[in-house]
Amino acid sequence: GYLPISQMAPYSYKGNRITNPSLPPSQGYDGYGNTGYSNGMTGNGAGSSGNGKLMDLLDEPVPGVGTYEDFNTIDWVREKSKDRDRHREITSKSEQSTWALLHSISDAFSGWLLMLLIGLMSGALAGCIDISAHWLTDLKEGVCLSGFWFNHEHCCWGSNQTTFQERDKCPQWQSWAELLGGSSEGAAAYIVNYLMFMLCALLFSFLAVILVRAFAPYACGSGIPEVNTLSFRQTLSDMTKVLQKTKAFLTGGLEYIVPLMAAIMTSKWVADALGREGIYEAHIRLNGYPFLETKEEYGHKTLAQDVMRPRPSDPLLVVFTQEGMSVGEIEGVIADTDYSGFPVVVSQESQRLVGFVLRRDLVISLDNARKRQEGVVSASLVFFLEHVPPQPLSGPPVVKLRGILDLSPFTVTDHTPMAIAVDIFRKLGLRQCLVTHNGRLLGIITKKDILKHMAQMSNRDPDSILFN
Repeated sequence: GYLPISQMAPYSYKGNRITNPSLPPSQGYDGYGNTGYSNGMTGNGAGSSGNGKLMDLLDEPVPGVGTYEDFNTIDWVREKSKDRDRHREITSKSEQSTWALLHSISDAFSGWLLMLLIGLMSGALAGCIDISAHWLTDLKEGVCLSGFWFNHEHCCWGSNQTTFQERDKCPQWQSWAELLGGSSEGAAAYIVNYLMFMLCALLFSFLAVILVRAFAPYACGSGIPEVNTLSFRQTLSDMTKVLQKTKAFLTGGLEYIVPLMAAIMTSKWVADALGREGIYEAHIRLNGYPFLETKEEYGHKTLAQDVMRPRPSDPLLVVFTQEGMSVGEIEGVIADTDYSGFPVVVSQESQRLVGFVLRRDLVISLDNARKRQEGVVSASLVFFLEHVPPQPLSGPPVVKLRGILDLSPFTVTDHTPMAIAVDIFRKLGLRQCLVTHNGRLLGIITKKDILKHMAQMSNRDPDSILFN
């Protein structure tokens, strides 16, 4: 059955400190359990040669560390832990001075203030978009002579030469055929209006593409514009149906009701016959995104050790040690693999888990160390420790990356039922989960591993599950 929680992770918590009772404090478990929102620190360590001063990058944030690349989902658990550590630090300093107390109060109030500002800005932006959309829609058909910024309706509001029934026909508003050719009747006028309509539509589409590339490149290829367009069309379709029904009842045209309802029912039957999959589910499936469906129950009695990698026939799991590896070795591992992160262990022999480090944070921190710390070379040693041991005076400066290390990654034991692991992945939105046994790292489970395992348990080929 189920294991007690005390056996699912080797760590114990004392206040806000994370410790491992099976290891002495010198092996790196005497620090605070933050999750890497502060940046690494490079320096020579105690007793080093002193070529270049000790740089503390904790007070100088490195751009890019702790952020996410385009098309990457947000690790909400990590962000929540970072925010909790930041709030705890601010609260602990609130009793030191009046300024610190005011800072704590402003931090507590900042969320409500931000929501208020977002609401006001959203309302103002929605109003501007609504007005602009009406103007741009009418601009494809003509222009207002009294002010080009007026749409058709606003242009004719102040006109005294129209009646209520013909309130959209005023001399101040002219179609493109009237403006360019002087006539609104005939084939030539129709062609001119058609060409101007298509030209404006293409121009607006090109403008939308330019704006997306400039301000939201992550939306390119994500399907967000397409989904919004289809949703907008569906909304227009629903509104059209309602208006048609209303018009039929008001005008007495009941003969249209039966054909309309038959068409709606037929379209619904055809859609259900083709598949009940929604547009968002279809978009996720077609793009190969690893997504765990919340509606599906995991009814198998497998354990974490049945799903984790590496398998018995696979190569060993790629890990970093908390000390002893050089910058060149770590950069070589990064170049030879495409993993999004790497477990950090005490040593290759013990495989005792220390934490987890993201690939992106590693690349940025090592590149920043080479640029900002004099003497850092490929032979420089990398430490994920709180206190760097004394180094030879003649050696190159060391690189300390304790700050980017997640000291409390999610772990399960090898005998944890996969039903629990899948539930954790779904509810917490995890990307990966480490598998341990009495604190010793055994493997890793990702969303892709779970999806392939679920396919295999359903008698499907796991290799048929394709990911982007």
